[in-house]
Amino acid sequence: RDLAELAALTEGADWQALVHADLRRAAARLHSRELNPRSIARKLSAWRGFFGWLAHQVSMPANPAEGVRAPRKAKTLPKALSVDDAVHLVGSPAHAHAAPEPADLCNRAMFELMYSSGLRVSELAGMDAHYSKDCAGWLERESGEVVVTGKGGKMRRVPVGSHALEAIAAWLAVRGAPRDSSNALFISARGTRITPRVVQQRLKAHALRAGTTVNVHPHVLRHSFASH
Repeated sequence: RDLAELAALTEGADWQALVHADLRRAAARLHSRELNPRSIARKLSAWRGFFGWLAHQVSMPANPAEGVRAPRKAKTLPKALSVDDAVHLVGSPAHAHAAPEPADLCNRAMFELMYSSGLRVSELAGMDAHYSKDCAGWLERESGEVVVTGKGGKMRRVPVGSHALEAIAAWLAVRGAPRDSSNALFISARGTRITPRVVQQRLKAHALRAGTTVNVHPHVLRHSFASH
């Protein structure tokens, strides 16, 4: 079946006359018909196997299907939260009937800042409490802004919302000095700079406690920021 389809795509050309470009065009035609990339990859595998066998039967300069790859599956944008859902998520307390722990205040400050300023999780984790030489990003509480280094080493200055500034102030009041000689704005329970992975884990756990039905990860907040 796969060979019959290839014969139709190449207009019945002689198998021995086919070259790499012919197979690429055949794969492109399948893609233009919106065939699933996984199905295209399977057909290419069958074609490679056939031409590998054929090369042992007749003289062929090369396997024309070798190196031809299926197109990558398009990445879907993460689902943005509604404004109400986003505000509820970042503002909901970790425990409804208990005083917040330092980790809760840290989480609130991180989530508010990510949503308020549209930060990537790597930018958030790499941020310092104030400017110092060679830092990747820092908070400027007086001006209500953060300076971050994004992709390609490009720095940008981003405003911070009032709720995020209040949450950051509450966190800094209990933060303590980092134990890793850094000036990290957000630190883990061990006192070291928080990692993007830990931010992801904390956000997911917080979203579950808050009753959010969407699979929430840091880029959802960034996408929500862009949408809103």
